[in-house]
Amino acid sequence: MNRTDLQNSEIYNENAWEYKILHLKVENKSNKVANPYNDSKKLKGSLSPEFIKEQFPEQFLKDNDESFPNQINNLLNIFGKEGWQLISVEDLEGFILFIFFRKISNNKKSSIKLKDQIIEYKELFDAGLINDEEWKSLKKKTLNL
Repeated sequence: MNRTDLQNSEIYNENAWEYKILHLKVENKSNKVANPYNDSKKLKGSLSPEFIKEQFPEQFLKDNDESFPNQINNLLNIFGKEGWQLISVEDLEGFILFIFFRKISNNKKSSIKLKDQIIEYKELFDAGLINDEEWKSLKKKTLNL
């Protein structure tokens, strides 16, 4: 796709979309509840259960332990507040992909147009079609500096 095709593509029309993919690696591990007595046994008693519980309190607080579905729920709500809409969930060999999209705002489209314009000017400079002074002047004018 050349630059002209890109400028005429959907990224510059009223119905431009952007996409986000959240991927999670899923492993079949059982979620064991932390137990300082079992941990002490695994360490052959080198650390007492009391010491383990005192040094790693976050591992033994049940109130702060959020379940996986609750974590996903919170994340989806955050994405929703940012305007992302979940369009698909795909399972690909141990990975779960959550695919989102949202309409590109006018501010973002303007930013994309400015970036492309500056790239175009830089290409002219690199090709020797404009000199350094012209390149800097065009870049400043485009960025309203």
